[in-house]
Amino acid sequence: QLEALGVKILNPVNSIEIARDKLYTLQVLSSNGISIPRSLLSRVPIEYEYIESRFEYPIIVKLASGSRGETVWKCDNRHELEELVKQIDTSKPMIIQEFIKTTKGRDLRCFGKYYIFIFFYS
Repeated sequence: QLEALGVKILNPVNSIEIARDKLYTLQVLSSNGISIPRSLLSRVPIEYEYIESRFEYPIIVKLASGSRGETVWKCDNRHELEELVKQIDTSKPMIIQEFIKTTKGRDLRCFGKYYIFIFFYS
């Protein structure tokens, strides 16, 4: 409402909408020339062999929506991935990503005029 009234705000609605959808965020980053980790969209039932033919463990698993890292997990092997799939809400799509070892699990979150950017660093 404030944005519609012309009030200057820190996070425009567009950036918040993009950031809430992890898949859309990856698409926006990639289309703007920002490198993203190799990623795969998956649903249950999980095709473990397919995932393992394209990624090495550890891998990152994210639900397609969520915030503050609450729906992001690192799986070091197939057993951990199988156990995670048993515990999470599988009605939502999952994003499988390569683990960027040089980041050591850290990231830098930057806010732009229309987008929220996440950069990994070591």
